Parts: sequence; C-alpha cells; structure tokens
Amino acid sequence: MGFVFGSTFICKDSETAKQVTFSKEIGGARSVTVEGDVYEPSGTLSGGAAPTSSGILVKVQDLLDAERRLGEAKGRLDTLEKQNEKDRDKRERWDAASRSLQIKQHEKKLFEEQLGGSNASRVSPLVSFRHSP
Repeated sequence: MGFVFGSTFICKDSETAKQVTFSKEIGGARSVTVEGDVYEPSGTLSGGAAPTSSGILVKVQDLLDAERRLGEAKGRLDTLEKQNEKDRDKRERWDAASRSLQIKQHEKKLFEEQLGGSNASRVSPLVSFRHSP
C-alpha cells in the first residue's frame, strides 16, 4: 500500500483531509478526499469543483455495499428455499386430504340422491336419511 499511495492519505471528507494534511503529528502528508479534492502541505488545494461524475472511490464503495446486500439477499433466499423444501411434504399431505374430502363429499351427495329416490324412503316418510345443514 505504501508503494501505491506513498505518503498520500485518502479521507472521507474535506474536513478530515484538512486535519490530516496540516497536522503536526503526521508531519504534513498529502491527502485526497473521496470526491477528488487534493490537499497539499504547502497549502495548495486542487479540485474543489462539483464533480460531474462520482469518483472512483465512491463507485468502489457503492459496489462493495451492493455486493454486501447481494450476499445478505442470497442468505435470506437460501433460508426461504430450505423452509419451502421442509414445508413441501405438509403441503402435499394437505392437498391429498383436501382432494379426499371433496371426493367423500361428492359420494355423500350421490348417496343421498339415491336414497331420496328409493322405495325405502317412500315407504317410511318419517325416517329421513338426509341431515339438515
């Protein structure tokens, strides 16, 4: 890192850059803000214009943030897929029970219709095989 940046510090904002550049403890090091403003110990300031596009460091930070959010989303997706797989058996049993209930209700209806038209129901009108809903 020392070879790449030398004695240049990268700072989050201009206030931090000023403190670093003009600090006696650090010894007058050059500093650059993420917006691209350069502070020199000699007092020279370059940059300072409103950026027309985001600086590379800002873009890198945005990329890292997006990658972090993507990792979190993948983790949540994994958890949900595992839960979905675990619940699949329950859903299949529920569907089978629901279909069985519908078949039994249809059979009951057919049976009641058959009883309604039989001789036994005509002979004994006091006995009713139908139950009221």
